[in-house]
Amino acid sequence: MPNSCVECGCAVVRGSHTFDAHIGRRTVALPGEYDRCTGPCGEFYFAPGEMDAAMIRASDMIRTEEELLAPAEIKAFRKRLGLTQPQLEQLLGAGLKTVVRWEKGTVIQNGATDTLLRVLRDVPEALQYLMDKHRLISKAAPLVPVARSV
Repeated sequence: MPNSCVECGCAVVRGSHTFDAHIGRRTVALPGEYDRCTGPCGEFYFAPGEMDAAMIRASDMIRTEEELLAPAEIKAFRKRLGLTQPQLEQLLGAGLKTVVRWEKGTVIQNGATDTLLRVLRDVPEALQYLMDKHRLISKAAPLVPVARSV
């Protein structure tokens, strides 16, 4: 970390601060230990990996608030189906590396996509329809509904 701020030249110190993480249209307040300028600019500084960790925490908070599937749930669902990440992207019509980012927690799926994922997880006929349409073959056992608690 720099000893002085590159913006205003004031001292940079580590301490308890709240960092406002912006993800899309959302802002999440993340309390924690961060390096911050003591001057008027209040610039934050992050060690390697700290920003990624903060953004994953922010994404997790948003997913929880909006009741969206967690990265581990998406990954488990995909693996249960025997699909690769690119195959799930093809099935959903999602962009390259989208599923990778959902499963890492660095990108949040929108509400409509989350609903579609839940339908595909819970309604084997819907999943089979899309798999047939895209001519995907799963390595998993035959598709059966998964019991879900409500």
